[in-house]
Amino acid sequence: MHAPNPDAVTAEDRRIYADSLRAENGIRGSVGWYRASFETARQLRAIGEAGMHAPVMAWGGEFGVPVTHEQMSYITQSAVGGIIPGAGHLLPEEKPAFLADRMQAFFRKTQTDQ
Repeated sequence: MHAPNPDAVTAEDRRIYADSLRAENGIRGSVGWYRASFETARQLRAIGEAGMHAPVMAWGGEFGVPVTHEQMSYITQSAVGGIIPGAGHLLPEEKPAFLADRMQAFFRKTQTDQ
């Protein structure tokens, strides 16, 4: 769990994360998606070739997964988002105001576009 800002994730937050991972099958939700990564890649390729017509917002942290928006751009030209400067892997904890502002704008625009 990488958060460049040490104040973004408290000791209590870490305890909650650790407890959930320690629970029976707890690790599955955190790393289980790797098991299907090749199938997911095939599915996304097919979606990209067919052209996806749905609103997509994709943000990645500068120090986490910065290519999130770029990856979504391969499957839809309507993807909005980008890289959140100074963020790592835990975007809502690290940059809550930034993310909330962008989400509200995205949902307002999506609602208006329909």
